[in-house]
Amino acid sequence: MKKILFIFISILGLYSCDNFTEQQFVLQKTPAPEITRSVGISMTEGDACLQWHANCLGNLIVNTLQTRDGGKKYPDYFGGLYTDSTGQLTVLVKGNIEEGKNAICKICNDNSIDFKQCLYSYQELSEIMSEITKKLPTLPLELRANICSYYLSDSENVVYVGLLQKTDRALNQFREMIMNHDAIRFFESKMIWNDRDLKTMVVPVWLKPGGMLSSAFHESLDVYNGSWAFRAREISDTSSCGMVTAAHVVRDSVFTPSFYGVPFSVMTDNVDAAFVTRSNPNVHLTFIPSNTLSTEFHGGSYPSYTQEVELDTALYSPIAGTTINKRGWTTGLTTGQVTSTNFCTSFIGYDGLLQVINNMTLATFVCDHGDSGGIVYTYFSNQNKRYTTGIVTGCINGVITGGFYTKASLALSTLGLERY
Repeated sequence: MKKILFIFISILGLYSCDNFTEQQFVLQKTPAPEITRSVGISMTEGDACLQWHANCLGNLIVNTLQTRDGGKKYPDYFGGLYTDSTGQLTVLVKGNIEEGKNAICKICNDNSIDFKQCLYSYQELSEIMSEITKKLPTLPLELRANICSYYLSDSENVVYVGLLQKTDRALNQFREMIMNHDAIRFFESKMIWNDRDLKTMVVPVWLKPGGMLSSAFHESLDVYNGSWAFRAREISDTSSCGMVTAAHVVRDSVFTPSFYGVPFSVMTDNVDAAFVTRSNPNVHLTFIPSNTLSTEFHGGSYPSYTQEVELDTALYSPIAGTTINKRGWTTGLTTGQVTSTNFCTSFIGYDGLLQVINNMTLATFVCDHGDSGGIVYTYFSNQNKRYTTGIVTGCINGVITGGFYTKASLALSTLGLERY
């Protein structure tokens, strides 16, 4: 397939705008890194049951505020919301805290909500995010390549910007050419992306969420095959069934056996997803897409206490602070908390052009090369459900670490699919 140049764009820090063109940048390559597994990955599934009530209240508040006044913007008093490990829901209020509290209580009058004062409204922070996204493509190459990620921190009421080179010069350039705002915090970071070079992918027998996408290895990529997220079918033709993964994993791939169709991939503003169909509905039952979560990964099998369980077809969007799970072929089952529901990243794409993906969700779970396309889900034991939440898109390293994912709801609507 065409090589997708999801490369370590940190090499750009070594060059200046005067002597480094975008075309030259695309030709630069770095070797595929060693797989770096975190010490202490327990393979224990994270349970968000204590946060169920907070999520119900939080989603009610956000959905209500979004639909008011035509959904144009959040009210000035609303600063965001989040939960903690105990399930405490905190709503941030800008300005008069009693006025903001009274407004929220009209939506849901629940005595368990904690209200805290903040400096910035959620709308103001969202507009900062939008302004960065708007100006990023117009910047000189040196500056825009130095900005690898930015996100709205729901709990800290600020916007974080990740720079490959956090120098005084880089900070001054950002403030002069994009925005100088007290709500912006800078941190040093670098981005990890898969750089794939597989034309033909041999699909394994069992098609499970979090399982191995391909058994075809490449000497320079070792086990960086990608993972499956969940099964789905076309809304316009429910007989067209298959599996969803990340677009950057399977772009232009040809699958074998031949009863798998050519992937339909979408990599746009807020979606990195692909749908691989089963072109022959009469194949052996073992080749049928499944909702049973994978219990195997590159390092072996999950511990014996990790039983086979089903991924629910219902979708769920957890609020900031909620515990979620990720299953992928390289690092298996890892758990973390949602850091931001509005995460953006920029990179030079396979076509050599700057691409910005926005409205991702950032979390603290561990992931690595080969986990891309895997499943992110939210487990509430009190509901006995593992809700479909997202598709692993990438990971960040540096002062702030974690993984980010495409929201399942956006992927399905963009691809014209539904869960079943």
